[in-house]
Amino acid sequence: MMEPSVGSVLRAAREQKKLTREELHAKTRILPQYIRYLEEDKFDFLPEPYVRGFLRTLCNALELDPEPLLEQVKAILHPWQPEPSEETPGSGRRTRAKPSHLGDFVVMGLILALVGSVAYGYFRFRARWLGTESARVEEIPLEKGVAEQQELVSPPPDTQATAEARARGLMKLVLRSTDSCWVRIVADDSLQYEFLFTPGVQRTIEAASQFYLKCGNAGGLAVALNDRDLGVLGKPGEVLEVWIDAKGELRRRAPGSQRNPEGAGLTP
Repeated sequence: MMEPSVGSVLRAAREQKKLTREELHAKTRILPQYIRYLEEDKFDFLPEPYVRGFLRTLCNALELDPEPLLEQVKAILHPWQPEPSEETPGSGRRTRAKPSHLGDFVVMGLILALVGSVAYGYFRFRARWLGTESARVEEIPLEKGVAEQQELVSPPPDTQATAEARARGLMKLVLRSTDSCWVRIVADDSLQYEFLFTPGVQRTIEAASQFYLKCGNAGGLAVALNDRDLGVLGKPGEVLEVWIDAKGELRRRAPGSQRNPEGAGLTP
């Protein structure tokens, strides 16, 4: 007998408890659209750690054992592939190729060197990258998803910090969450940040020329550039890629779309 899918198990448990997706959203703070994606066995709408965290949170709310469902998701996202083998000439038999450890040592050395360089650059230039007026952001364990909501009050725009950023020739982008959302930010095509926000959180990022953002629940994140309010990035539950240039012009595009980004400004 075929094992029921993750989505069918979640949907059956929700319906058994006579809960709508909106009511489940009120209990877990997970957007109804994300719940629908999981019930439809769609697991690529956000990075895997967040999907696993959302799934565990839903299982707890629906009184399900999350481990079998997490294993199914892992098998779907990382399907098993047989190891390559090579045929021994003249024998007609296949033998497994002997692993070479030299490449492993080289890769490990490169990784250690890269991590050391990133750590050195981060601690040396942290003030320039993140600014001195970064607001408080709640760190959320990925395996808990976004079940908890933190009540924070966003401070008023810091014009002094903006003036200092402009004096250094930098743009100051302020992000304010109005709902639970995930965002990945690339500043100047090099520096990368990733956040999982609860409602009411503020974060400030600086760059010299441009920002790229990929946001889950674009309707839950508002941005301001150099104290100029640019509004929310998109619609509730929408996953968007957004480019912002020094003039404050936005270009938007749904991930995977082949069409040109909407709006004027940066070239993707």
